[in-house]
Amino acid sequence: MTKTRTLPGEVLKMKEELTALRRSKNYKRKLPEDIWDRAAALCESNSPSMVAKWLSLDYTKLKTKIDSQCKTDVTEFIEIISPGQVLEIEGSGIRMKISGVNNSQIISIARALL
Repeated sequence: MTKTRTLPGEVLKMKEELTALRRSKNYKRKLPEDIWDRAAALCESNSPSMVAKWLSLDYTKLKTKIDSQCKTDVTEFIEIISPGQVLEIEGSGIRMKISGVNNSQIISIARALL
């Protein structure tokens, strides 16, 4: 007895689109960036290896796409030291220390970064 798994709706829809694209006469073996972006978005709720398998995509390229999106979207650390009005921010290879700011400025900066 074989087990069959029902694909999530958004994966099934994208799989059908990819099948149609690959069968079209205009397919040039290089998938558009929006396809890779959508596949990477599917990895938020599914494992990258499963998404790559379901959609017949190159796992390494998909993983690279996910990693590059994560690096640009993450602020890793924010420290607020109120007495001296100092804000320290680290993320994406950048370290910033801002002195002489008031509490409302610190809150505005922190909200913009998060």
